[in-house]
Amino acid sequence: MREFMVELSFTRKYIERDISEYLSNFKEFSSSVSYQLTLEGKKGQRTIGDDVLYQDGKYGIALRSLDAQNGFEGTKVVGGRIALISFDKIKRKGILCLQIQSSHHLAEFLPKQWERSLLRSTCKWASDEGYKRVVVQSAENNDRFTYPPGIQDLDAWQSRLKIRYNITPMRLGFERNSDSNFELLI
Repeated sequence: MREFMVELSFTRKYIERDISEYLSNFKEFSSSVSYQLTLEGKKGQRTIGDDVLYQDGKYGIALRSLDAQNGFEGTKVVGGRIALISFDKIKRKGILCLQIQSSHHLAEFLPKQWERSLLRSTCKWASDEGYKRVVVQSAENNDRFTYPPGIQDLDAWQSRLKIRYNITPMRLGFERNSDSNFELLI
């Protein structure tokens, strides 16, 4: 695994690392698939042969399938991201989740209710690291809500975003804040 420095707080630096202990927050995994959860820094623009998911935030918690083969045009990356929450640090010891995304090419590897499980894992990790709050950007505040590149059915797209960015956090106890995002004090 490539190592690089990731600054997650003013006083600590982290190397990309395995945080698979938080996989216990997931409910139903496929018994024939091996998984890993990793804490990552931003790697830059996606290129052919790199991980399929581009990370919007500076940091991310990625669910990787050690059995999945990602790739484009014949290239393959084994053990790549199948789902991701990316986030930035925010004031008052918090993180702002900007992206909750999966690879539709690798849907067969995703555990049931992966969005909830990944968000639950992110909250647990943040709490263990001393953060006091987790904020999820609402669907309506997402840059891709009104202008999704390549989407034919805008209503269906917006409905999926609302489920992922609004309903998922509410089911985990998040409440709307004054910015119309969803916030949980941890």
